[in-house]
Amino acid sequence: MSASRCVQGPIYIRLNVECLKERLSDLAETDQIVKLSIFQELILKRYGFILNACVCNKSDSIYCVHISGGMLVYIISDVYNVHKIPSRLVSIAETVPDDTNKKLDIGFYWCWNFCLGKRWRTTSTGDERYQDTMLADFRSFCRNENNRMVLFWDEACERAAQLKATESSP
Repeated sequence: MSASRCVQGPIYIRLNVECLKERLSDLAETDQIVKLSIFQELILKRYGFILNACVCNKSDSIYCVHISGGMLVYIISDVYNVHKIPSRLVSIAETVPDDTNKKLDIGFYWCWNFCLGKRWRTTSTGDERYQDTMLADFRSFCRNENNRMVLFWDEACERAAQLKATESSP
């Protein structure tokens, strides 16, 4: 790990939900928030992150660890905290008096796992170059470059509908 990376704070990666506006427009604000939070988890799962199983308190941050152990991602969402009203999330369908759309501020904080010693860092488990490539691709995905995020949204919704149909059939 380079010395400059060790002092670097988490990197904010905004999820471009503007491209999902039409797909969310028929949902209530709370349903939008829940659906987007689930989508955040699915994105992380797609990229090889697993949920930290050591969250002890409801106020603890929800974060995921990459299967290589070299990267951590914090989910920016108040959905998991049942004691607070969501503060960072605002409906993208709702308009303010001057007809300017409010933006839904949803995303991730990405950081490197400095607790993982050099002994465990190899090219097969995720060296620095691999981690930089992952971060670049993750940012590209979250910006919806090449429409990848929208395609994944549609795929996830289709799969959820199939599962729901399977569960409801006798």
